[in-house]
Amino acid sequence: MPRRVGIAAVLLLFGAALGWRAWFPSELADAEDAPRGVSLGPGVLYSTKLPDLQGHLQSLARWQGKIVVLNFWATWCEPCREEIPAFMRIQRTFAADGVVFIGIAVDTPDRVGAFVRSVGLDYPILLAENDGMELAGRAGDSAQALPFTAVVDRTGQVVRTRLGPYPAAALERSLRTLLAGR
Repeated sequence: MPRRVGIAAVLLLFGAALGWRAWFPSELADAEDAPRGVSLGPGVLYSTKLPDLQGHLQSLARWQGKIVVLNFWATWCEPCREEIPAFMRIQRTFAADGVVFIGIAVDTPDRVGAFVRSVGLDYPILLAENDGMELAGRAGDSAQALPFTAVVDRTGQVVRTRLGPYPAAALERSLRTLLAGR
């Protein structure tokens, strides 16, 4: 009987690991991997218009020619909230080099506005509510989970993606590589 319990425990742990890998594949993959399943090219990206916190439509074409870090997030997503302070710091570090962070909130305007004010979020926030997950999917988020980050080069191509929290050091490395032209 104890042997069966031990085997069952091992199988359960193995199954849990496989399940985690299926839901959060980039957690186990190198953050530098090229994105898969991306159907968001420059034409779609730059024609996308989303409202800001004041309700004004903003075209992503506004940031054409820059390196853009698109971060899909929600106020109810703890890992999303945890990575935002690092994103603000990285945004300030690389802003002079033409890097811009854009938070795409998959949440309600009231909750997003309150959160932005409470943390002093200092990069552009656009509201996508539930439609944001379709855009995230086109950027490579096949799991339809948050947080999801896509790094877009100056030509409008998605060159890096990350499902789950994007470690600051890995993101900084990706940005330095893009800035160096590699």
